Amino acid sequence: MWRCRLCDKVITDFDVSVVPRFLYSRAVITAALGHRLAGQTWERAAALCTADGQVDPSVLNRWRRRFDLVEGGLVEKRPPGAPCSPRPMSEILLAPVGSWSPDLLREDDWARSPPSQP
Repeated sequence: MWRCRLCDKVITDFDVSVVPRFLYSRAVITAALGHRLAGQTWERAAALCTADGQVDPSVLNRWRRRFDLVEGGLVEKRPPGAPCSPRPMSEILLAPVGSWSPDLLREDDWARSPPSQP
């Protein structure tokens, strides 16, 4: 870790074997996805990727949605971009149809009702 002298931000420089914000190393994730691409079941691929075989198959499924294996290397998938709404801003900010605004002179129906007793 190091701190920028200009903006005072802390920057972490990770080793190449570390995937930031993930519990398992790059080698474990790559091995698991490689076993799955080789035709192993989810359970078998999860068991083969570590020495103790304690990776849950649902974790492997999350890795599959997050990463791709390209030429044996781990590549993070980018989320698809959502297009912006082409509607004008004035149309978005209008009051909803059928909205009710309170009338300050109107009597509240609940004000004089007796409290409910069990």
